[in-house]
Amino acid sequence: MAGSCGNDHLKVLVLKEPLPFSDEDVTFRLLSLDVCCTLASLAVGLSVFHIMQHALHCLRSWEQKHIIRILAVIPVYAWTTFFSYLFFGGAVYWELIRECYAAYATVSFFTLMCHYIAPNLHEQKNYFRSAEPKNWGWPLNWVQKLSGGEHKGWLRKPRCGVTWFNINYIGIFQYVVLRTIVTIISGVTQLFGRLCKEEHNPRYASTWTAIFDAVSILVAMYCMHQVYD
Repeated sequence: MAGSCGNDHLKVLVLKEPLPFSDEDVTFRLLSLDVCCTLASLAVGLSVFHIMQHALHCLRSWEQKHIIRILAVIPVYAWTTFFSYLFFGGAVYWELIRECYAAYATVSFFTLMCHYIAPNLHEQKNYFRSAEPKNWGWPLNWVQKLSGGEHKGWLRKPRCGVTWFNINYIGIFQYVVLRTIVTIISGVTQLFGRLCKEEHNPRYASTWTAIFDAVSILVAMYCMHQVYD
């Protein structure tokens, strides 16, 4: 189905003219591809080396598997960026893959922090069950004053540490779920020409996916800060 973006008449500009200081067959796009491929290969090589070190010396598997997932951010970002240059017409799809994996890596970082406390979820909850929950940070601690204070109201500080942990756990994991849904919706709407990332218009899907994604990231980062602080 043909796209219907407001800027469909615009074409992707690719500089095919030779660079002034080079041979006739060296264009700006070719130079940028060479630089991008070189840097991507270097980044992937270094990250794969560290990944292999963890895989070959797997002494604490419940922690190292999350470290490997975090290290995989580098090759994912490097190669999706390179393929965005190479297949610039489908750059949106590569960007969606990159953004989706970023959510996965964020959750892996949170899970890694939890595994530093205890090797499994059951023991982690036992730890937080005996811990004293801390109050919500800014700006919720300000809004608390309007809803009953720190110990009353729907924004009160949880009385049990495991409740506090569960709230933050859900707040962080919702990001990877919603990001996956947003990625699928964005890919489908891009296929039918209804994503239109260049247009800030509620008629197009990009406006709504950006709003939902921003809210999801905000909630996840807030909960991450609560746990990490």
